[in-house]
Amino acid sequence: MIRLKNIISSLLMVLIVIMGLITQGCEQSRTTVMTDLRERQLKADSLMIQGDYQNAMKSYIDILRYNEHVDNDTILAKALKQIGTIYAYHDDYHKALSYYERSLDISKRCHDTIKIGDITHNLIIINKILGDKIKEQYYIKMFNDLKLTDNVDYNFNSLYIKFLNYIETGQDEKVKVMLKEMMAFIDKNSYGDYHKAILYNHLGIRYVEKEEYDSALNYYKQAANILDTAFYFSNRQAVYNNMCALFSQLGERDSLTYYRGKMYESSDSIFNLRNFNSVKERLDSYEQEMTEHKMEIFRKRVYWTSGIGAIILIILLIIVFYSKKINQARLVMVRLNETLLSENNNLRKDIENLTALRKNDEKAVAEVIEENLLEEREKTAAEPEKKMIISDELITRLSTQILEIMNDKHSVFNPDYSISMLALQLNTNTRYISEVIRHLGASNFRNFINEYRIREACRRLSDKEKYGKFTIGAIAESVGFNSDNSFIIAFKKVMGMTPAKYRRLASDVHKENNFQGNLDNL
Repeated sequence: MIRLKNIISSLLMVLIVIMGLITQGCEQSRTTVMTDLRERQLKADSLMIQGDYQNAMKSYIDILRYNEHVDNDTILAKALKQIGTIYAYHDDYHKALSYYERSLDISKRCHDTIKIGDITHNLIIINKILGDKIKEQYYIKMFNDLKLTDNVDYNFNSLYIKFLNYIETGQDEKVKVMLKEMMAFIDKNSYGDYHKAILYNHLGIRYVEKEEYDSALNYYKQAANILDTAFYFSNRQAVYNNMCALFSQLGERDSLTYYRGKMYESSDSIFNLRNFNSVKERLDSYEQEMTEHKMEIFRKRVYWTSGIGAIILIILLIIVFYSKKINQARLVMVRLNETLLSENNNLRKDIENLTALRKNDEKAVAEVIEENLLEEREKTAAEPEKKMIISDELITRLSTQILEIMNDKHSVFNPDYSISMLALQLNTNTRYISEVIRHLGASNFRNFINEYRIREACRRLSDKEKYGKFTIGAIAESVGFNSDNSFIIAFKKVMGMTPAKYRRLASDVHKENNFQGNLDNL
């Protein structure tokens, strides 16, 4: 048993040390990668603000690649959102939609309500451009349900969505009211003049639709003046593009040539399409590589899990093997103890009688004396019978009849049943009964009948299901004993142990046998 414990303890210690080293290495590696990721994120955000979208895209791709080692959802969600924004600036709205939706799913998982509000706003704008009214309304509801009234970005985006809806539905009076409200909001919160430029650009588009070209041109120029001093090159190019379309429609070639040059200047410096296509191909390549990498990680996890599972299985098999050996040894010990108990019957009897005398158990002493007197009387009464001659035929007949009566529980379990009652039942005398009982192997009638009673008591003590709730006194009374002490004395005399100890050993052997059966089934 001690050896088994030492083996199991050693195996568990080795496993714990290995897992600790792996965990420590992973934590150190994770900390290093997280520091690198934060630096890359700051660099990518800076490039994004400067309008260097190609290099910003490369940086965000690197962030996605490095994030595989730490699986940080917050960093991943922001990188996907920014990639979606770069695609939107390049009019690839379907790609933008895909990355925004992925970013939204991760933000929901992180319960980042502020980021959810930002992304749903972008999704509303994209779906407006794509003309998908069902998705637009779905994201508008999601946006409104957030109710982030203490967040400046959320409040501005809420006004901006209403502003676009009024323009879209041609509610010009509400557009004017909303414009004033948004301009006041921008000034009050120092929210950035480029937002004003975006609003002016929308108004310019609206007035072109109404064929009020002077008003449209006025708003376009206000937007261009603001954006010429800012980093937001994509918005500037959009305004110049709208102005070129307007001058082309009006036939003003000089103005068209001037603003087309401004548009090309902005486009050439920021939107080098060949380079940007190369970056997109790099992103597509990364997506494919990431899928393959995830499959590889999955395979490695399967291998690791299988290896650890195999180690655990080996440990369990060792435990089962040694447990089976221990179980067999315990069964041998139980049987050996039973043999020793039987061999030391007389010694135990003397020791327990002396113990009972020492404890001044007067009732037990009286019963011991009475028991000894009865035995002596039966022995004395039987002395002359040794010289009696009983025919074999009579012995056989009486033996058969006595054994039949011993199977009658109403007689045997009757505490008042005596040798005289047995002789009366058999229509013979007590001397013949005593002679036949000695012939059956018992020293006297009391010992003979007590063996039957004790045998039934053993059966009931072992039957936990039926008699488990019975006290030893109740079982003693049920098999024909007048008191607990007389039962205990008789039980010790026959079985070499107390009834309580017998019940405990019987329960242990029953458990061992059940356990052995379970092991054999394994």
